[in-house]
Amino acid sequence: MKNPIVFLIIIIIVSLMFGCRGEKPELTGKYKTYQTNLVDRAFRSIVYDSWVVGTSLDLKSDSTFILINCSMKMKGKWTATKDSLLLKVSDKKFRIDSLNYSTKWNNWRTINKKPISFKIKGKFLETIYSDSIENKILEKLEKTN
Repeated sequence: MKNPIVFLIIIIIVSLMFGCRGEKPELTGKYKTYQTNLVDRAFRSIVYDSWVVGTSLDLKSDSTFILINCSMKMKGKWTATKDSLLLKVSDKKFRIDSLNYSTKWNNWRTINKKPISFKIKGKFLETIYSDSIENKILEKLEKTN
C-alpha cells in the first residue's frame, strides 16, 4: 500500500468493527452459592452484614430460570445485557408446601414487579441488597457447568 495513513485508518476501522462488539458471555447453565475461602470470609465480614448461602440458579436456553434458596422456589424469564442479568419472577412458592396456603405468609409470596438483578463478573453472578433493617447483604453465585 502506497499511503501508510490510509492503511492505518483501514486497520483502525476493521478493529473497531470486530473488536468492540461487546458480546454477552454464555450464561445458560447451573449456578450455586460461591464457596468462600478463609480470606474471602474475613473480607466479607468487614464489608457486609451477611451473605446468602444455599442458593441455586438454573438459567435455561429458552430464557426461563428456576431460582431456589433456603425457603423459596421462583420461576420466570431471564434477560441479560453485557454486564447484568435480570430475573423477572412469574411464580414464587415456599419450598415447604403448607406455607403456600397460610395467609400469615402471603406477603412473602408477593412477586415484586422489579426484576432481581445480578452483575455478571466472569463465571460469577453477584448482587448486593439491603433487608428491612438496612443490613448490607451479598449474594454471589458461581457457574458450575
